[in-house]
Amino acid sequence: MGKIDWIKKHVFLSTLIFIAVYVLLHFLLSFFHLRFRFFVLQGAVLISIVGIVGGIILSIHNLSIGENGKTALYLAVGAVTFTLCIVLYLPGLVFFLGQSEATKYVDGVKYSAHTDEFLDRYIYYYEYKNFLMSGNELIIYDADGGCTGEAERFIINEKEKDRLEGEL
Repeated sequence: MGKIDWIKKHVFLSTLIFIAVYVLLHFLLSFFHLRFRFFVLQGAVLISIVGIVGGIILSIHNLSIGENGKTALYLAVGAVTFTLCIVLYLPGLVFFLGQSEATKYVDGVKYSAHTDEFLDRYIYYYEYKNFLMSGNELIIYDADGGCTGEAERFIINEKEKDRLEGEL
């Protein structure tokens, strides 16, 4: 129970440690040509935002207990306003304007497909590794035609290009 109490008292510090561990793992994975899948990034961003806002509110609460109660009240009103602004824009921050990731099969091969649908639709195919990770080297790139309606597929990885041309 002592660790949970420590985390409750040090929400902001715990969040900074979480962010540092996530960034360190991200760089370690990229060294091995891997990356976290997109939903892991979404979860990390959501946890970080909630932790930072919670740390700010907890700090203001701790300040209001002391002699500067009126100053802390003004800070609390500012923090609540700031929090409401973040909550209103949270869907855009967390889901990054139409980006998603799914597991798809292309010609019988399993890929991690990252879709970006902000203005036009682009699908980036990476090597599927497991539920939490995928390769970080782009293999196939699909561009939706948008207004023209002509979709194009570009094969980036030479090994994959040879495999797909061998099947034709």
